[in-house]
Amino acid sequence: KNSEFDQNQDGFDTNSQNNDDYYPPQDGACPGGATSAITHTHSCWVFMHNYVHDNNNPNVPSAGAAAAGPVGTGLSVSGGRDDTIMDNRFVNNGAWGAAFVPYPDLETPPKNAIPCLGGIPDFSVTLFGLPVTIACYYEDSGNAMIGNTFTHDGFYGNRTNGDIAELTLTGGPSNCFASNVSTSGNLTTSPGGLE
Repeated sequence: KNSEFDQNQDGFDTNSQNNDDYYPPQDGACPGGATSAITHTHSCWVFMHNYVHDNNNPNVPSAGAAAAGPVGTGLSVSGGRDDTIMDNRFVNNGAWGAAFVPYPDLETPPKNAIPCLGGIPDFSVTLFGLPVTIACYYEDSGNAMIGNTFTHDGFYGNRTNGDIAELTLTGGPSNCFASNVSTSGNLTTSPGGLE
């Protein structure tokens, strides 16, 4: 809350991994089915009142899965669930202001982890015409992107670049996009019409 994220490869990222520090997938749902005093919903993980800008630096130090974050992204929710992103400013991020994507966990989990808990094991997909099996696949779902302002995001010029991007492969529960605006007057989303 009330923070600034800038000069990064990917400004802020939340992702799901099959690890030993907490059970996957990353899930912002309130414990015990409670209701959040901020969102008045089941989502207790809230990213709000932040200034996320100029995250276009490909030359930042990197290690592990963090190195896979897309350059030019203000915020990415990678396989995260039940998160709320509200009342933020996204400015001058070359690829996307915000991107909601699945998380393909390719790493070997620690010995004490429960393999692929909450994910889809041995998920098959075709990439560039070739069949690929992902050890553990986490879909993003149940997230809310509400009341955010976008300025000059998505200027790299790739087909899907814009203010907000959403990629879902399994057809599971969707994410919610509402009351987001662009200072240019034309909010750009991929796919089109997310709002």
